[in-house]
Amino acid sequence: MALCCSIESVPHIMNSTTQLQLQRHHSDSLAGALKHAETLISQAIDKACEEIEAIAAQMQNPAVTRLSGSAFEISSKSLGQSWDPFAHDWGMQFQMVARLLRLRNLGMVRSLLEGARVDDKALGRVCLSAPVIEACRLSIGDI
Repeated sequence: MALCCSIESVPHIMNSTTQLQLQRHHSDSLAGALKHAETLISQAIDKACEEIEAIAAQMQNPAVTRLSGSAFEISSKSLGQSWDPFAHDWGMQFQMVARLLRLRNLGMVRSLLEGARVDDKALGRVCLSAPVIEACRLSIGDI
């Protein structure tokens, strides 16, 4: 079977081929750019989590005496209006922010840094204390 085409159709075929090549190149470039952006975002999140964990290791509620990694004591006079242990355990609050960042739950982190109460599956309805919010904002900025 012979292929027949007129000389007038050659530029059209070449234009179509060139367009397809350009589209493929554009798609490949876009995919590469997206992959690069995802890598940069992952690196930024990892760095933010490391900074938050470093702050958590150094900054603790002065009213709290740490007994172990997950246990502390606090005077009943220091409890104020909140008897919720999470409200006084700044270390746990920092860990929660780092966990949410790793899960890329940026909406919940943003809400917490704005002082809102959020529902956490593991902890229930929680909010961050003012010193934790301030330290996180200084570390990671606005999300």
